[in-house]
Amino acid sequence: MPIKIKSLVVLLIASFFWSTSGYAAKTLLTHFDPLSLSVIRLTFAAIIMLPIFLRATKRITITMLRDMIPLTLLSATNFLLFLFGIQRTTANASAIIYTATPLVAAFVSRTLIQEHISQKKIAGILLGLTGILIILLLPLLDQRGVLVGDPLGNLLIIGAMIGFALFTVHSRYLIDKKSYHPMTVTGFSLIASAG
Repeated sequence: MPIKIKSLVVLLIASFFWSTSGYAAKTLLTHFDPLSLSVIRLTFAAIIMLPIFLRATKRITITMLRDMIPLTLLSATNFLLFLFGIQRTTANASAIIYTATPLVAAFVSRTLIQEHISQKKIAGILLGLTGILIILLLPLLDQRGVLVGDPLGNLLIIGAMIGFALFTVHSRYLIDKKSYHPMTVTGFSLIASAG
């Protein structure tokens, strides 16, 4: 299979699983509390990632541990805030809020690693963040909460989304600037978060 088609298939599979995560978490939270579900989810992912991580990682050094600890904390924070948030809000609201991840990641990239962002992108980021604020504030007006969810749940999801954006930027920094293998970065954060 050509690499472009293989990459597209992997991307489609990842998109499918990502798009169903809010609904799956909402359903599973009827049977598990957020902490238990987080442990189950991270442990399952860590077991799958362990052989890939070991193949990609030559050796673990003190420097690597220092570089990866913030990433692991961001990963764990994202998982926990997401699960506590989705318990209180709707899957629709969480999906809409998570669409702001690239916007926040672009802003964080500019701030933390001095990545250039054009004026048009800045305008788009501000427009997108305005939409998120509207979603956050709509529950105060809509008592049914069907689409927009619960304000506290939405705040927790926004915290999770910001944690994920920071995780994304820090991952890129470790891969681009510190030359870590992408599977080392992903594997370490999942395995350490599960532990």
